[in-house]
Amino acid sequence: MFELVLTLLISSSAVCSTVSLLYQLQLTSQALPVAAEMTSRAENARVILQSSTGNGMRDVAEFSAFTTNQDARLSATTRRIDPGSASGKTHYSLNWTTTDIFSDGISLATTRQTNAPPFPLLKSGNVTIAWKDHDGTPKTISTPFNRRHPLTNALVDKISRLNTIRP
Repeated sequence: MFELVLTLLISSSAVCSTVSLLYQLQLTSQALPVAAEMTSRAENARVILQSSTGNGMRDVAEFSAFTTNQDARLSATTRRIDPGSASGKTHYSLNWTTTDIFSDGISLATTRQTNAPPFPLLKSGNVTIAWKDHDGTPKTISTPFNRRHPLTNALVDKISRLNTIRP
């Protein structure tokens, strides 16, 4: 009789462990498509935010207006998506921060230096996507970016030609 009870106890413990493992595997399989989708969205936002449009002087205006959660080509937002998981639609938020980086030709600083151009050399920041996992756990993905000032993309000899006076 004792052997039978011991066998039932071991068997039921094994069945419970197997069910628990299968449940955890199912939750993981639901979370992976969501995490992959959020990673992809963060990378796409990073590419958009660090690139310029290549439209000359309009880029200078867009660069000047580009600040935390403000850009002409991308909106900070909260959206619902369906990444194709069994957990259904997921709410996520897209945000970014920016910091102006100035240079005097020797060092970089977050404040304008006295012997330096009046505009930032680049804008540095982080794109963050936040969402709640299938069990309500908050998750975030953050990726850094740098956007150069549009005039720093020009060749030095072209800039120097702008300052020459021709008769």
